[in-house]
Amino acid sequence: MGTEMQTESKYLQVEGHIKGAISDGIYQTDDKIPSIRQLCAELGVAKNTVIRAYQELEAQGFLYSVKKSGYRVSPVPAPEETPQKPQAVDMLSVAKEILTHDETKEWLPVGSAHPFTDVPAIRSLYAEIGRQARKQTYLPSQYELPPATEP
Repeated sequence: MGTEMQTESKYLQVEGHIKGAISDGIYQTDDKIPSIRQLCAELGVAKNTVIRAYQELEAQGFLYSVKKSGYRVSPVPAPEETPQKPQAVDMLSVAKEILTHDETKEWLPVGSAHPFTDVPAIRSLYAEIGRQARKQTYLPSQYELPPATEP
């Protein structure tokens, strides 16, 4: 990696490397990008650095993950259609639109005990919870009584 970017965080450098490769056409839509280990060796960075960069790029829409296959380049979003031409607006139609707006579309459903898990951040959180739970199998899973005499 270039010396001109040494003040930038390493994961941002990895992001820039992948974004540059995508914009230069090295990776096309649905192309598999280098594995985490391969990119670690190529760029001389830690595994967690590459993982964070890939997760950030996925959140930004540049990549998507395929289970047990790695990361691939996301399709480029289609350019927006030509903007609509200006038109006359009257206060009555605007007021009707506001008064008939369905607010339930904007409500956040909080009745579920489990969040929508098809998000990289939630999947990685659950994976970490599982790893920590497996490490702590020697700990009791219930409260113990305070020390006292038998009677």
